[in-house]
Amino acid sequence: MQNGPIKYGGSVKSDRARSIRALFERYYENKIAVVALEQQSSYGKTVHITAKVDLSGMSRNTLRFYSFDIKSNKFIPINPPPKFYVDEKKALHFETNYAGDIVITDRPLIPKAR
Repeated sequence: MQNGPIKYGGSVKSDRARSIRALFERYYENKIAVVALEQQSSYGKTVHITAKVDLSGMSRNTLRFYSFDIKSNKFIPINPPPKFYVDEKKALHFETNYAGDIVITDRPLIPKAR
């Protein structure tokens, strides 16, 4: 449960968002987008997120969302997948109760061959 005021801000261009995207792109073949949310603990309710993420090269019909905890370096798929849509200005809208960092791709994560 959330203690204190909820932080509703986020970024797709912050240093944290860029470093998380680079981390996932280093280990996975997928196209990756990241929304780094200010709120790090659970929202305690469902919130609507709107973000102008770069979805080029991704199928907008099959988006998958993951919650990434940068402190533990662990991620989990958001299940059930959130309802989402892309508006006429190419902004992604989705609902979630997960906070922290949201990693978006259009298919299951495929590890790169090492």
